[in-house]
Amino acid sequence: MKAVLIGIFILFPLPGISKICDIPVTVFNSNHISFGDSLDQGEVKVLDKGRIIHRKITLPEKNSNRKITAILRIASAGDPWDRFGSIFIAGDNAPDVELTRFMTGFGTGRKDVEVHPTVKNWADYSEWEIDVSMLDVLLQGEVIIGAMIDTWVNPGWTISFSLIFSEDETAINPFAIIPLINTIGEYKGIKFFNEQMLESEFNLEEKFTEARLIIYTSGHGGTSLGDEFHPKHNVVYLDGKEIFRFIPWRSDCTQFRPFNPTSAKWEGDVWSSDLDRSGWCPGDIVDSYQINLTGLNSGNHKLAYNVENQSSLDMNFWNIDCYLAVWR
Repeated sequence: MKAVLIGIFILFPLPGISKICDIPVTVFNSNHISFGDSLDQGEVKVLDKGRIIHRKITLPEKNSNRKITAILRIASAGDPWDRFGSIFIAGDNAPDVELTRFMTGFGTGRKDVEVHPTVKNWADYSEWEIDVSMLDVLLQGEVIIGAMIDTWVNPGWTISFSLIFSEDETAINPFAIIPLINTIGEYKGIKFFNEQMLESEFNLEEKFTEARLIIYTSGHGGTSLGDEFHPKHNVVYLDGKEIFRFIPWRSDCTQFRPFNPTSAKWEGDVWSSDLDRSGWCPGDIVDSYQINLTGLNSGNHKLAYNVENQSSLDMNFWNIDCYLAVWR
């Protein structure tokens, strides 16, 4: 009788129990990102004086369409400021490709600040679930996955990141990913758009049935005169022709107060974390933009990217990441 019951259980799993084909992979587990901490953390290697960590990891090979879900959790280990953050796939003689982009809150998870009347409780951490199936072709075999938080203090932040691989015939899996532009970490003294546009040349060996340009963009600087607080047109050109013009802007940041305990707070119940910004809010992920380029012919092409009227302030910079996804 037991054998029969076990057989029935295997054929008809109870609702809510994970599929057998779901494969979870832990990449980072409460690892530290802090300025000045350059000691490797076991398999997790440290770069840029502790502000970047990366790990070489072997991921499941693709056998069919897959949904890949990323789980990201961060918390302040002491840093009171909002910081730019990125999870990326390290490029092999090509620009890195972002899996997701985020902004920490001001001191997310710190409990040494009295709870504000407008907040029930301070959040213990920020956590997001992100569909990264678009990068399925890069997430197999031996891969280097990195995490960067633009902190300048120690202790800084703790970070956990994992991937869940699930068979799913409806998942969006491109045939190939073509990395084009990534400026993250190149902001010191560089004013891309005051001198020339960002450019990248690429070749398509065939005409694909579908193509999409994926863009992550966010303006930073921290001063009232910088691009962080002033709307600026981002403009994309393909083969010399303007194809997309937009203003990355977030005006819904007040909802993230529980993730910003150490934010500056002014009279009139205005917080620094409330303020509108160029494509981001303290305490939330940064969404990508997608441009449909279906119909793009085979051959050589040039992509150019511009931010019009970029501020010339030394602390002002933009983080831009672009890649092309193509389907056969």
